[in-house]
Formats: sequence, C-alpha cells, structure tokens
Amino acid sequence: MQLLSRSEISTIETTDQLQFILFRERGFLELAMPPIVLVVFLVTGIMKHQWWAVLFVGVGAFSLAAYWLNGPVTKLFVSNSGLRVSGNLHRTFTTEIWIPAEDLISLSYSSGDEDDPVGLYASRGSGSVCLLPNISDTDVEGIVGRIRTKFPFLEQVDTDGRTLLYGDDSGVTVLGLSGNPERTSRSSSEPS
Repeated sequence: MQLLSRSEISTIETTDQLQFILFRERGFLELAMPPIVLVVFLVTGIMKHQWWAVLFVGVGAFSLAAYWLNGPVTKLFVSNSGLRVSGNLHRTFTTEIWIPAEDLISLSYSSGDEDDPVGLYASRGSGSVCLLPNISDTDVEGIVGRIRTKFPFLEQVDTDGRTLLYGDDSGVTVLGLSGNPERTSRSSSEPS
C-alpha cells in the first residue's frame, strides 16, 4: 500500500460519445487518518464526558462511511446532449450530476474553493461544479482538449463582454475618480 493516493484516467471513445474513467487508488493516509482522528475524538469525549465530541464522532463516522461507499471510480460521459458524471464526486451524498449542453458555459481546471477539490470543473449559469475531482491541471488540459476536438460546439461561447468570462473583449473601464475628467484627458494628451 502506498502512503499517498494516486489516480489513473482511461478514455473510451465511440462515434457519438466520449467516456473518461477516473480510478483512484487510496493511499494509507486517506484510509487511516480519518478513522484515527475519529477514535481520538471518541476516546477524549468519553474520558472527559464531552458528549458533543461523541456526537461529532457519530456524524463523522456516518459521513466517512458514505464517502467510502461511493467507491474509487468516477465516470464522465460526454455527448452532444451534455455531460453526465457518476461515481465518487468527492461529495458525501451526491453520486451523479447531469449538465445539459445548453447550460454548459465552459470546462476548465480549478484549484477549488474552501472545501472543494482541485480538478475538472464545468461552469454553468448557476455556478461551477466539479466533474472529476483530484486530478492535475495537465490531465484536465488533455481531457478538455479531447472534448473540444470531438464536440467543438458543446461549450457555449460567451459573447457578452460584461461577464468577463472571456476578458479579451471587455476593454478598459475608466471610473473617472481622479477629479475633473476634462483636465485628466487634456493632461494625458499633452506632451511632457
């Protein structure tokens, strides 16, 4: 058994679909550390009569069991109609996500937020969601490249420069906070 977890990605391509299979081999730290922490909280809670710690252990054990029951495999199915992800999504109770093609804005690597993992994220109108957790930016670039090659019109191109998703078209915004706008424009056009 390894100390750290490792991942392996395989790809299956058919005429109308791409399938990416992410298999995670859990390492010793991922398997052993959560139960050790829970046992320490349990023993401490019982010895010091801190029943909130025992309650914490119960909730933690339930969440850990649910996470482990999700398994080590995550599958991403890509077609012209959208994206479907199933398996271990690095969430306790969610094991499947469907994103219709008309809702998909972009696919990219993200380092995640406070509690979210790094990996492949899909941006859609209601925010972004992690599709393949705990993979590197190099893996994400390869996956996104294959998706864009096979389904070039799957992502919606943002034509509204005000959203700044594709900031090249946004231009420069002048706030005019420096005082008199005439003086500012004259002084910037006058030679020094």
